[in-house]
Amino acid sequence: MLEGLIEREPSDFDALLASYGERVRDRRKALGLTLDKVAAHAGLTKSYVWEIENGKSKNPTLRTAHGLCRALGWTFADLVGVSEHADTLDPVAVNIAIQVDAALRARISS
Repeated sequence: MLEGLIEREPSDFDALLASYGERVRDRRKALGLTLDKVAAHAGLTKSYVWEIENGKSKNPTLRTAHGLCRALGWTFADLVGVSEHADTLDPVAVNIAIQVDAALRARISS
């Protein structure tokens, strides 16, 4: 997986990052999640997730990327579009895992 990323030219990686917002939106919709749910699970604001999805924010911090990955059941490679296995998990199973993760995190923090 990393070999493919290393072999790419920097401009190829820039192109992958440029379309990550669209991938985030498509994944969120496939999982049946609202902007509010993704934002809450990712530790972001709803407006910031909207900005990401609509290409207004193209350079996420590692914290943002990590939060989005956790909220969407993805790896970083999935987020930036270099994973060959980005859609192998059933969206319903991922949605359940996200809900369980949120419930466990809420229980731990209380």
